[in-house]
Amino acid sequence: MIRFLALGSYVYQSATAIALIFAISHILSPEGYTAFSLALASSQLLCVLMFEWLQLAGVRFLSPARGDDVSRIRSSLFTAASLSTIALLLVGGTVSHFGQLPIPVIALGLALAVLQGWTDLHLMVIRVSGRLGAAALLLAIRRACC
Repeated sequence: MIRFLALGSYVYQSATAIALIFAISHILSPEGYTAFSLALASSQLLCVLMFEWLQLAGVRFLSPARGDDVSRIRSSLFTAASLSTIALLLVGGTVSHFGQLPIPVIALGLALAVLQGWTDLHLMVIRVSGRLGAAALLLAIRRACC
């Protein structure tokens, strides 16, 4: 039953993302939707570049770990995520001075990348620790809120 809940949460997340895209495309002006789409696509790319490797490392090294190794590896993952966040904000802030996009759009993209990276990392830690039901429920709640 937990596996069906997890699968359902992924389907729910995808369906609401598609519905949100259609809703926003009708609400915003073409110029506003272009800026929003660029910020969203950029934040997804930045999130993958800066945080996806941490999730892969977490799945690879955290799932077989036991005892004191779990807290050490988890601490290392969150330290690396903090360093990735700092690097992302520094590089993004520097690049924003040379770009054509307005500062609020760049800030939105950076904030989305950081928030998604951190929440995905936390969800991975919960999932790897054997709490698949909690991870699925949190994934569904995240999609409902965002």
